[in-house]
Amino acid sequence: AGGTKFLREDGDGTSSWQVAGLEPESYWGGNLIRNYPALEAADGVQPEWWEKTGDPALTQEDATGASIPQKHEQVLKLVISADGGGADYLYQDFDDADEGVLDDNVTKVSAGCWVYTADAGTVTLELYDVVGTTSLGTNTTVVTSTWTWLEVLDKTYQDSMRFRVTHSAHNATVYVAMPTLNVGATV
Repeated sequence: AGGTKFLREDGDGTSSWQVAGLEPESYWGGNLIRNYPALEAADGVQPEWWEKTGDPALTQEDATGASIPQKHEQVLKLVISADGGGADYLYQDFDDADEGVLDDNVTKVSAGCWVYTADAGTVTLELYDVVGTTSLGTNTTVVTSTWTWLEVLDKTYQDSMRFRVTHSAHNATVYVAMPTLNVGATV
């Protein structure tokens, strides 16, 4: 009566009316990825909220300055050293305690990003259950020297989740543009 609501599929076979608004508890949709492009103005700086495992270098760069085709003006750059390969990746973690739109074993999530590498090997986008240490879904490419869209669709959020990108080679650079994590079956 007098309000604006939308009907949401709750992911468990039911639907519910939700108040329209931008509060985290009622807003479904939108990108959950934090700080991309980063608020840091300088190239060569690891952006806040982005982490890495192992010893790779993770920075934000201007695509033109990195001498790669421009998919987006600012890109994330992961440089994997000789001792890495598969174990070195960039990531962001998500937890329902911090993200009001995530509900354990109910919420459907989808992820995507553009990736670019000139180095042979496999580039992987993966949604990973951090607590359960299991993969929720992956997508890979072996295409080099062109931007390729990777997506992992319609996966059920577990206890916590990691959005991560890696390259399988032991001396490789991978660029990531427009990383996206959405609530719902598509991205």
